[in-house]
Amino acid sequence: GRRWPRLDKAAATKLASDPRGFDAIVVGSGVGGLACAACLAKFGDKRVLVLDSHYRAGGCTHSFNEVGDGVDFFDTGIHYVGMGKTLRWLISRVSGAGHAPMRFAAMGDVHDGYAYDVIDLGARPRHKGRGQGRGRGEESDDGKAGGGPSGWGALDCVDLDCAVDDATDDDDDDEERVVVTLRKDRLIESLLEAFPGEAEGIGAYVEDVRLGASRFTERTDSGAAWHQGAAKWFRFPAFNPGLDALMAGKLVPVRTDSAPGGILARVLAAVRRRLFKKAEIGARESAAEVVSKYVSDPAAIAALAAGQMIDWNLPPGKVAWPVAAGMMSYYDRGGYYPVGGSAQIAESIADAIESRHDSRVLCNARVDRVLVTESGGHRAYGVKVNGVEVYAPIVVSACGFLTTFRDLIPGSAVRDADLASGVADVARRLRPSHGHVC
Repeated sequence: GRRWPRLDKAAATKLASDPRGFDAIVVGSGVGGLACAACLAKFGDKRVLVLDSHYRAGGCTHSFNEVGDGVDFFDTGIHYVGMGKTLRWLISRVSGAGHAPMRFAAMGDVHDGYAYDVIDLGARPRHKGRGQGRGRGEESDDGKAGGGPSGWGALDCVDLDCAVDDATDDDDDDEERVVVTLRKDRLIESLLEAFPGEAEGIGAYVEDVRLGASRFTERTDSGAAWHQGAAKWFRFPAFNPGLDALMAGKLVPVRTDSAPGGILARVLAAVRRRLFKKAEIGARESAAEVVSKYVSDPAAIAALAAGQMIDWNLPPGKVAWPVAAGMMSYYDRGGYYPVGGSAQIAESIADAIESRHDSRVLCNARVDRVLVTESGGHRAYGVKVNGVEVYAPIVVSACGFLTTFRDLIPGSAVRDADLASGVADVARRLRPSHGHVC
């Protein structure tokens, strides 16, 4: 793999005295930071400096090998990715064209139909039957719709015991093992192989997953019908509560200009609020609650609401439905693995960055703070890294919310910009997710 250049004190001093300077500095070399730097270099015509405190760039895409073993490499976070049209387009924008082009291979092979996920729900009594579970909307013994004491929804209400190795031949006749194999470009067919009695519900559910909104989100049936019809013809976030609206809201520019730009700032803020409100509508119900409206078989509910839980690390009774639905839609076209390992992703993007205007990606570069003007709106003008100051008119922090506002930006700038209370509120509510231990 690539040997990442590191920033020692001598190199930092030389960097600070570079007469050419940099047009932009990006702090953090995760995929977000690298992609931002690649866009600035390729499409913004900027000379970019990327700084990361780790000894390898790439965040959760970097890989490592055991001490003394130069053969076996292990990924830190990337298991496989989806390859929809949007992701393909984004990859083409930031991928390098030199020694490390970004390439992906489909998981599975022609013999297994390019299977990318196998969901083994274990064995259950055959008399439960496929599609013979609790009726839709029916309450469980504890009085909660789709209930269950552990938050797993209907999964708690059926015996899905995986420990069947000691079962006798007679027992096998009374049990069925529920296994769902998801295959590339065959999502509905894959689900129907396991749950043929839920054809109508599964078809409707996958249709809504692909549209990005549940037909049950609207308050009335007529509203739901209008919503579904509009979404089919216009795939626009205004029609799609959930992840579509959330992602679109994040893309709306944030402007803090005074008049005459104040009008534009207010309009953009209103659009952003509208989109975030739509996102909240889609997130009001959990995955278990929404899925239970489409199918009644407890095993089908478990597969649809929790089958890919490894990607979000919350039980279906707690995760918002758009998260589970978005993940299923993301893999609709199959699962793909980066050729050469996940480290190729960071290496390819770094190649794209460094091929433009002598931009650089440096590791072992711990940024002490962002340099901010004392007056005139507190604009960032550089960073202090490894004891020296490096200047640039654009500074992008891609190292996390708390690190940025607690450690890098001076407290006086945060207070003067009336951000202190907002930062404190987010810091109080922001907690590490289950995913941070994976």
